[in-house]
Amino acid sequence: MLCRTLIVSACVLLLSGCQSTGGTKILVNGKPFKEVDVNNDGGISEQELLGDRKKAFNIMDINGDERLVFSEYQTVMMIPHQVKMAERRKDAQGDPVILKLVEQMEETYPKVIEEKFSKLDKNKDKKITYEEYQVSVKKIVENFMSADFDEDNLVSEKELQTNMHLKIMKMRNEMIKKMTEKGSAK
Repeated sequence: MLCRTLIVSACVLLLSGCQSTGGTKILVNGKPFKEVDVNNDGGISEQELLGDRKKAFNIMDINGDERLVFSEYQTVMMIPHQVKMAERRKDAQGDPVILKLVEQMEETYPKVIEEKFSKLDKNKDKKITYEEYQVSVKKIVENFMSADFDEDNLVSEKELQTNMHLKIMKMRNEMIKKMTEKGSAK
């Protein structure tokens, strides 16, 4: 159960749409923070975060039929995941706990994609319409806005960095606890 929780937590971090690029630069939905902060007020609002969801859907809809089949969804979801995993391996700097976590995320992510697709496909026709895709917005917003520590309805770059650091430390501590329990059980 702890392993599943750890994996789900790691995937939530991956799917939150935010990532560190090794320095102080933060990417949000694959774009530099400052590009997403359209009004340049130093924070990202819910509206700025969501941007043009229809445009994002159309990019995933490779064949242009206004429906996403699993292969389209999987292709689009795997590419950024593979890039993120390569960055996380580099950022781990040889830390065996973090490397093990990255390995687990790499192994389980294809299943996560299947589960996400299945949840979005409300009518189970093996296709996701734009309306079904919109359901994912609520979770994205909740996860992102959880970093709004000062509750001003804007997430600053500093808040994102702090939130990411807290999530990573929590996952690392859970992994250490799991490895310790496994070692003492032998």
